[in-house]
Amino acid sequence: MVVFLSSCGEPNKDPKITYTLGNTSSLTESEHQLNGDFKISMDKSNYTLSDSITYTITNNTDIEYYVISNEITLEKKVNNTWKKVIFNIIPIEDGQEIDKVTKENPFYSETRPLDEWLTVGTFRIVRIISKDRDINTEDIILLSSEFTIK
Repeated sequence: MVVFLSSCGEPNKDPKITYTLGNTSSLTESEHQLNGDFKISMDKSNYTLSDSITYTITNNTDIEYYVISNEITLEKKVNNTWKKVIFNIIPIEDGQEIDKVTKENPFYSETRPLDEWLTVGTFRIVRIISKDRDINTEDIILLSSEFTIK
């Protein structure tokens, strides 16, 4: 699958990425994350809008899992409740990419600039990894620790 973004606006001007808050999230760390099979770690816990954010997924098992590039979700903390972040457009420039995290290659890392798609607040990243290249086959949901943008 390839994702193309287009606009009928001014030429050479990227559309502004905005978001609204959706339903309350009830996600908690999976058993796999709690027992240390998988870890999602942030490069730091506090950012400014001029920063880029980097997170790393680590696989500590003998089983290979797939990380699919456009299967990323963000949640924002509002009054001690996590709310799903719904973007007006997908803040991913490329099409779907699939990377393996295995015992031999246990890390997947991604860096994204913040000022293009987020605002001030407290967030967490939700990533889905899968035993198969197809989504929804023995998926594992990973939650990052919360991070703050000031």
